[in-house]
Amino acid sequence: MCGIVGYVGPRDSQAILLAGLCWTIQYLMAGTHTWGGVNYADAFNTGMTVSGILLALLGAGLLASEWLPRPARQAQPAEARR
Repeated sequence: MCGIVGYVGPRDSQAILLAGLCWTIQYLMAGTHTWGGVNYADAFNTGMTVSGILLALLGAGLLASEWLPRPARQAQPAEARR
């Protein structure tokens, strides 16, 4: 976070983009991973779907955390800082 109010850092957008890649990789790689009519890129469909869902939730959570109000910090007395 760079201290700018409303700044959306790279980590949330990266998680969301990676989730999209997890959901579409078996279709994107089908041309180069198909032998004898079998799409070997489709072997990890469930695992990639679950990973994509988790990454999308992580990215959405990180994105939402940038916009949620933060509690104000209370000033400490000088004696407590020593």
